[in-house]
Amino acid sequence: MLFSGNQPIIIALARSIYDKPPATLRPHIDTGRLLMVSPFPAGIGRPNRNLAFKRNQFIIDNADEVVFAHISPGGMLEQLTLRDGLAVRVLDKE
Repeated sequence: MLFSGNQPIIIALARSIYDKPPATLRPHIDTGRLLMVSPFPAGIGRPNRNLAFKRNQFIIDNADEVVFAHISPGGMLEQLTLRDGLAVRVLDKE
């Protein structure tokens, strides 16, 4: 599980920021270990494919390097990573 270690974590949501984060996340937020971000205004509640694409684009636009466990050929993530100057690592190809 991601939270079993002590590394800092950033979760980028494909929806608006929670008014009240889930109880399981609150201790990590309170200690400053977890940061939640969203590129969407208040009122966007249910994630969907379009929001996920925009969220992924937001992450890539704000990153120096992006690391993926896997990218499906021809998939949404592959389309987003075909940018000049973006450092992309795909772990299952290393």
